[in-house]
Amino acid sequence: MLFRSGATFFDLFDQNRAVNAGFVELRLPVTSPKWNIDLAHAFDASFAYRVEHYSDMGRASTPRYGLRWQPVDDQVTVRYSYSKAFTAPSLFQMAGTQQTLTSDLRNLFGLPAGPWQATSRQTPNASLAPTLAHTQSVGIVISPKAVKGLTVTLDYSDTDMKNLVSRIGANTILQSVNQLGTASPYASQVAFYNFPGMDKSVAIAAPGDIKTFLQTHAAAATPANLFVVDPAVNLSAAKVRALDVSARYVWATKSCGTFAVGTAGTFIIDDKIQVLPTEPYYEYAGLMTSTEGTMSGSHFYTTFDWQKSDWDVSIGNTYFSPGDDMGTGGSTASKRIRIPSYMSWDLAVGYTLHFQQTKVAALFKELKVSVGVNN
Repeated sequence: MLFRSGATFFDLFDQNRAVNAGFVELRLPVTSPKWNIDLAHAFDASFAYRVEHYSDMGRASTPRYGLRWQPVDDQVTVRYSYSKAFTAPSLFQMAGTQQTLTSDLRNLFGLPAGPWQATSRQTPNASLAPTLAHTQSVGIVISPKAVKGLTVTLDYSDTDMKNLVSRIGANTILQSVNQLGTASPYASQVAFYNFPGMDKSVAIAAPGDIKTFLQTHAAAATPANLFVVDPAVNLSAAKVRALDVSARYVWATKSCGTFAVGTAGTFIIDDKIQVLPTEPYYEYAGLMTSTEGTMSGSHFYTTFDWQKSDWDVSIGNTYFSPGDDMGTGGSTASKRIRIPSYMSWDLAVGYTLHFQQTKVAALFKELKVSVGVNN
């Protein structure tokens, strides 16, 4: 049975998964402030271990190690962590099917005005392996006593992922089969008049067959009679390098209330994606594509808060740095369009009502009412 959403059809499926997990964490103080050891005011190590058993994927274990060091006092803290991650494929990736039309094939095969769209079926793969990741991070937290209320953090993270579940892409498959014919590794995934292996389907016989078929464009040779199967596979890999920064300053006054200003942001140093194992890594940091989304080179969220008596006000600012729009499909051959930076503002005002001397106090003593707008 097919379920339709727009121009996409989904096969209904019945699949389940049982997961049992256990977690343990240990923190071991190595030195203490009471010991007065030079350059080791405080030092501790942490260890965490998670074990999971999936009914369909087997057993997985993900450890995490951490170090925390205060060389002189609590004004400066240095921290380091290393962890592994395990993500099982979704049930849809392992058992679900969807059918839709490809993007326009006109530019791919040098065809006249279209539309030129083949019928694509994205099939599941019950043999998918889990996605694995390794992450390291090192950072520093500074809370100077000379500036009471100020805290600054700086963290660098390094993440490598492999076995990301992806699809080769219908256009990539069609291009390879057209160029290589039966020598293409995807030759068995393309056919005319029906999906490969199904009734009345005709297999690809030689290089150029697909382009010839489309150029013919007779009543029985419309683009919709070109069929391609695109299964889910452990295909992609990624490398992400980022620098997270934050700062917050809180100061209290006797007559004007308490003020706080803070900002938290991320600088994306690298966001590299390897689409196919045979291809190099492509840099997506600072780019906007239809395939990977918007990978802003940096973004920040800054807040200004004020609180006095029962009143509080919060102003927020979101900022995204400029980027390059790569066009439909994110092709590196497309002409880049520079997109300027983006900024939005949020505002919220709150007031706390007290009910200590009323009948309402039997239900609750305070009620905070807030009104805000997000731009």
